[in-house]
Amino acid sequence: MFVICVDRDSSKILYDKKIFHNKQPRSLGNPTNSYATPSPVVEPGRVYVHFGSYGTACLDTETFQAVWQRRDLPCDHWRGPASSPVLFEDLILLHFDDSTGGLKSGPAGIKIPIH
Repeated sequence: MFVICVDRDSSKILYDKKIFHNKQPRSLGNPTNSYATPSPVVEPGRVYVHFGSYGTACLDTETFQAVWQRRDLPCDHWRGPASSPVLFEDLILLHFDDSTGGLKSGPAGIKIPIH
């Protein structure tokens, strides 16, 4: 799973780095989804990327270094991860569409403190 940062004015690639390696990602089973379907979310100084159970991370927007990472949220996505994270107060809200019903962390997903 990669993170790519492109300058919006010059189109220059500022950052292109693999942040998560997954030995055997599950087949997506459809031609319209990808492992990068979830959109990142940005706030001053931080960008949050989410690849479902394959990894979630907070990156510093100046250094591109990981502030934190989570890979401990297993989920059987069935058709691949697709839910984009949402910031609310000091939380990042993550929705997991687990086809087996195996992930139980509240009514709709996971809430992680971001600071």
